[in-house]
Amino acid sequence: MVHATKVRRILRPYVETMPPTAPVSEVIRRALSGSMPSQFVVDAQDRPIGVIGLAHLKSIMGESGFDEAGLMAADVMRSPVVSLTLDDSLDVAMGHFSRADVDAFALESQRRAAA
Repeated sequence: MVHATKVRRILRPYVETMPPTAPVSEVIRRALSGSMPSQFVVDAQDRPIGVIGLAHLKSIMGESGFDEAGLMAADVMRSPVVSLTLDDSLDVAMGHFSRADVDAFALESQRRAAA
């Protein structure tokens, strides 16, 4: 079943994004709103350049001496972003998610982030 089912059948393709210059306070506010487990950072052309997963954000906030003043999304994001297409199978998607460093993926064809 996972070989035949396409990503397009299960994804949420239109998620909120933020620029790399977004203050970390905004990243935290969005993460705490609970709308998405991962926050996607996009460049001026709306291409995904980074992702900030909730677990990653929590670990950063828990570091000794953490001070959000002056920090931006670009300072705390993980990159590169793993990309899939709408026609990739769930098998391919699950292969990416099995990696420890992947919380979410971006869609190549729409240049919009998905989780």
